[in-house]
Order: sequence, then structure tokens, then C-alpha cells
Amino acid sequence: MLPRCAQSNQPWVLAQKAISNIDKRLGTGKNRTQSPSISLDRSMLVLKVILPALVLLGSVAQYTADYVWHDKRTNRHRKARAIILIVQLLAGVGTIALVVNEHNASEKNAETIKGNATTIENIREEAKQNAEASASRDAQNQAELTALRQQVRELDGRLEPFVKIAAKKYPNLPEPSALDRLAKDLIDLRARTSRLERKVHSFAVSVELVLEGDWAEGMSQGLERALNMPNDPYVKFISSDAAPGKDIRCYPTAISRKRDAHGRVIVNFEASVRPGSWPLGQTLYELKGYSKAQIGVAMVERRNVKSSNALVKEARLKVFINGVPEVSREDLLDAVVNVPEKGIRVLNLEATDFLAPVSKKS
Repeated sequence: MLPRCAQSNQPWVLAQKAISNIDKRLGTGKNRTQSPSISLDRSMLVLKVILPALVLLGSVAQYTADYVWHDKRTNRHRKARAIILIVQLLAGVGTIALVVNEHNASEKNAETIKGNATTIENIREEAKQNAEASASRDAQNQAELTALRQQVRELDGRLEPFVKIAAKKYPNLPEPSALDRLAKDLIDLRARTSRLERKVHSFAVSVELVLEGDWAEGMSQGLERALNMPNDPYVKFISSDAAPGKDIRCYPTAISRKRDAHGRVIVNFEASVRPGSWPLGQTLYELKGYSKAQIGVAMVERRNVKSSNALVKEARLKVFINGVPEVSREDLLDAVVNVPEKGIRVLNLEATDFLAPVSKKS
């Protein structure tokens, strides 16, 4: 955007440029050098004076030779008449040539004047268009400046309460520094409020294990309730900072075992944190740093396998916080486990951070 002074002087500058263009195109101007046509014009003016004078002198000489000269039989008389005739012929031919040249020059000047008039009209039209465009730009710039001033006034009105709060809270700081400090305080307050709002109200997991082995034909299948579960299956998340009481232990609510069409045994069970246990009532920020997990479950009873070994092909683990599935882990184990007569077979899983997606949301 041009400065205001430059905008107001722009039509005058355009007019000066237009005058300069006219001088260049028409050959007029203060610094124009003398054209050679001026010397030619002076020569033509001398001829215009001399030729009629010769005609006049020839007429006077002709009259003298005819009526004043008494002895017309002498050679001097004849020579004088011949000279007078030659001078008259030269004056006549020169006059004719001068008239023809004057006519051609007149037509040429007429064409030049017509061309100059067209050029002047074009320059005048161009200057008019430039002036109109400049006026339009000035009006547009003025409208934009007015809009910007209005926006600044509105912004000042919106910032005025914050300026007052910043000045009251930080009276010893200049206004910009006080506003910066207030903005940082608001960001910190929003972060603390967000962490307080994201508290853990419920924590539950679902586990699916896929086993391959040599099973007995009459293997029992079905759903068991938590009260009837042998060996109490569980899921445990171990805190990396080894702080006591921060391990998350989930107790079972249901378990099922079934065989699929490929002869694999699929074990599913659900577990949740009991009321009053960690981390209920804590913020999601507290769920950082859990890099180990244990799955303890009686996968199959010893009497249902023909050999003491089974292959855990897959282990899937989902974590539900406040009823929302926050974390999903799928790890291909290919681990051979020994099926005990009694007790829980423990699977140890490790990851960078089991609850990392939750901690990032905090």
C-alpha cells in the first residue's frame, strides 16, 4: 500500500509524465536541439524573396530595354535583352519549383499535424484512463484503510479486558510483557484443567489367546463366571518406576474357551480394576511408564491336552478406560508354554509404553 502523500500526488505525476511524452513525440521541449529543418526553412524564405524580386527586376529591365533604350540596333541591346530573358526564365522556373515544393510541404505538414493531433488525443485518453485508475486505486486503498482501522478498534476493544487484567497482575512489567505472561498463565491453566477433567473412573481389559496343541477329543468348552473360575486369571500392568502401589491389577469377570475350525483353542476373558484400587480417581497423566504386562490364566486344563506343551500363537490385549477402548495391542508370540497340572500360566509382554496413547491425550 502506497503512503498517503504518494497516493495524493499520483495524478500530478501522471500528468507530468504525459506532458513529457508529448514533448518527446512532438519534438518540443526545453532541451530540444535546433533541427536542420530550420536552416532549410530560412533558405526557402530567402528564395521566396529573391525569386519575385528577380521577376520584378526582369520586368523593369524589359520595360527599360523596350521603351527607354533608344538605340536598339547595337549588340549591347541584344545582349541585355538575352540576359533579361534568361533571368526571367530562371525566376519563372524557380518560382514554379518553389510553388510545387511549398504545396508538397504544406500537405506533409497537414499530415504531420493530423498525426500529432491523433497522438495528442491518444495521450490525453491514456492520461485520463490513468487518472481514473489512480482515483479508483485511491478509493480502494482508502476503503481498505478504513476497514483496517475498524478492525484495529474492534481488536483493541476485545483486548482491553485482558490488558487490564495483565496490568493488575503484573504492574511492574510493560504492557507487551505483561500480556505475554498472562497468555502463558492461561495456557498452563488450560493444561491443568484438561488433566483434571481426564480422570480415570473405570479401567478394564479384554484378552484373547490363540493356542495350538494336541488336544483330547472330549475337551470341555464354554463360558465360566468369575466366581467359578479356577486359579483366578488376571492381567497386571507393571510400572517402570517401581513405585509401590502403582501396579495396575485387573481381576476377572468372565472367561471362555472354545475350539475353532482349525483345531486351535481360543481363550477369551475380561477383567477390571476393583473399586478403590489404583488408578481409579487418578488422571490419565498418571498412566505413563507402564512398559510391562502380565497375563495370568489357566489356558486349558491338563487333562484336555495329550502333551504337556502348547503353542501360544497370538495374544491380543485391549484396554478400556472410562468405557472407551483407548489401547489395542496385538503381539504374535509363537511361544511354547508348559501346561501345568494346576496353577496359572503367566505370559510376560513388554512394550515401550502400553498406555502411551492415553498418556499423549492427557
